[in-house]
Amino acid sequence: MRIHTTAKLSEHIERTPEGYLFCPGVAVARTGVMRYLPEEVAPEICEGFDGDWVFIRRDASEVFCPRTLASFEGKPLTLDHPDEDVSPENWSELARGLLFNVRRGDPGRSEADDLMLADILITDAEAIEAVNDGLRELSCGYDADFEVIRPGVGRQINILGNHVALVDHGRAGARCKIKDRENPMAEKKNGKPGWADRLRRLLKDAEAEESAGARDGDNPPAQEGEGQPVTATDDDLAASLEEIKLMLRTLVEALKPRQNADEDPARDEDGPTCDEEPAQDEDAPSRDEESAHDEDEPPNRTTDRRPRRLADADTVRDARRMGLLGCRRGDSADAVRRSALALACRDADARRVVDGILGNKTLARAGTAEIRAAFMAVSALTAANNNRRTTDSLSRPGNGARKPFTPADINRLNTEFYKGGK
Repeated sequence: MRIHTTAKLSEHIERTPEGYLFCPGVAVARTGVMRYLPEEVAPEICEGFDGDWVFIRRDASEVFCPRTLASFEGKPLTLDHPDEDVSPENWSELARGLLFNVRRGDPGRSEADDLMLADILITDAEAIEAVNDGLRELSCGYDADFEVIRPGVGRQINILGNHVALVDHGRAGARCKIKDRENPMAEKKNGKPGWADRLRRLLKDAEAEESAGARDGDNPPAQEGEGQPVTATDDDLAASLEEIKLMLRTLVEALKPRQNADEDPARDEDGPTCDEEPAQDEDAPSRDEESAHDEDEPPNRTTDRRPRRLADADTVRDARRMGLLGCRRGDSADAVRRSALALACRDADARRVVDGILGNKTLARAGTAEIRAAFMAVSALTAANNNRRTTDSLSRPGNGARKPFTPADINRLNTEFYKGGK
């Protein structure tokens, strides 16, 4: 299919005369081993398994079979994963664009032979704005069957696509996203492999070792930064409880004596250090609660979205500037941003910034991309206020007027004063 575009914004983003975004050759899925929570996969894979993570293989023969590729052809692009599959009844509400020309990456290029590529046409204004604001990672929503390799390890078969979602953080990582440009460091000018090419080779070797460990019965090694237990879904109750925990922790921090300036709050005795394995999330639903919902949800409905993105050091720093003293690295990034914005909105200037971004939506109803944009804007406002330069008194009005006094204004005021005989 040929799409007429009038502007090329980057290597993978073009604009049509109507303002739609056309994104050719975008990676939407990959082969390899993926980590899932036990409640995200078929129950038979978890029989006799009591670990925290289940490892599922996706073979190239399944991902690139003609039936699977055809199942994604013409399917909708959504903003985040909907609570139900996209169907004719809800298509007009959920669809933000279309996928077509779904294919396997060029086997001749080592960096693309394990990727499923597609051309994406984004037709919705909100989705276009989200992409322009940096929401680029992609996550497939699909139905699949599972084969048991051993307890805790399985294989996906009979994959049928339903939609592809723009998400905050996809399970396949940064390889499956709408990129601005090709990697200029992949190959050096003299034709020798560059550092990015060597790093990609190391990552593929590590993935091969992880796959071999799953086949041989060894536990695959845990990756750094992924040991934090997370919930399987982003339901409103879990998000609200996370925000309540952050607020309570902030109150406790405010009541404590001031710590030394060189003391790292992340090493507080109340919580684990960055190197410690955190305890199981108290907000995770119990097995009894999960089984109560099993009858309502199809067991094989799967998404490639990671359950929760964790707050990094920059997010924690900006949130503390807004007054959320109780947040730490490893908390839910979305909950940290929402809680920090709730505190920041007590200031009139911050409230105007947030309202300008969210419109009529409340913080609770706003999407992840909107919350991220509002958080970045208020962070910039807070930093600007903290770094505001002290100015000379004559350059600032003393009577509440918007404009500063000029020498002509001062002369006029002096003339009026002395005309009165004072």
